[in-house]
Amino acid sequence: MKNVPLFDILFIIVSAVVFSLMDYFGYANLLSKYAVVVAMIAYFSGKYIGQVELRKKLNRDRFHVAQNPPHES
Repeated sequence: MKNVPLFDILFIIVSAVVFSLMDYFGYANLLSKYAVVVAMIAYFSGKYIGQVELRKKLNRDRFHVAQNPPHES
């Protein structure tokens, strides 16, 4: 199983709490009116998180190569 980053889990929990509170207090009709906005927020935050994760991975790989340069035959 793939390791799930902490930020992804936190985002899911916070989103669930916010949507549950909106439903509890009767603001569920706002979700239907602004569904496109909610989808765009989720899309762009996912895109940003993906870039951050990729940047971390690239930096980690560069550090590994710098510490252990390839041996030439």
